[in-house]
Amino acid sequence: MLSRRKLFKYTLIAGGLVSVGFLVKDSDKQIPQFLAQYEWQNLSKAEAFLLLLFVRVMHDYPDEEMTEQTALAQLIQIDKLLGFLTVSQRDELLMLLNILETNMGRLLLAKRWQDWDELTQSQINSVLKEWRGSSIQLLNTTYTGIKELLQGVWYAEAEHWSAIGYPGPPQIGRPDV
Repeated sequence: MLSRRKLFKYTLIAGGLVSVGFLVKDSDKQIPQFLAQYEWQNLSKAEAFLLLLFVRVMHDYPDEEMTEQTALAQLIQIDKLLGFLTVSQRDELLMLLNILETNMGRLLLAKRWQDWDELTQSQINSVLKEWRGSSIQLLNTTYTGIKELLQGVWYAEAEHWSAIGYPGPPQIGRPDV
């Protein structure tokens, strides 16, 4: 026979297991079709989606202005760049993205319950600002790493050089006209 005490104990254990399951499971996000169809070399589809959200915020793209083609081009460059990083650098970045994809990681590092795709650009920007100004070195490094990765890919494209006054690489061997 099940006593009240055992029922209470089993209920607490079941509740605890459900809570732990919620915190460690990956987010249930709807990945856009254009990301889901691409064959990623270094990123998972979920990692590409998370980086897409960061790209939109850091480059100040309203959702309606960033075309799928622009987004995919940026993420493909990031995916290719990961292939040139050292194994330890790539593993650290991918581990960070994996942690951020979990409910527990998002809760601990971003202090947000909602999935990333449920956050507005303003809320994601707020998270990034918190990381940038945090007294915790890990969060500063996270912000700096993501920012440098996204800026490196952004300014690698010739169309963005003018924004920083870069005329392009020197033309060696061409006489000046």
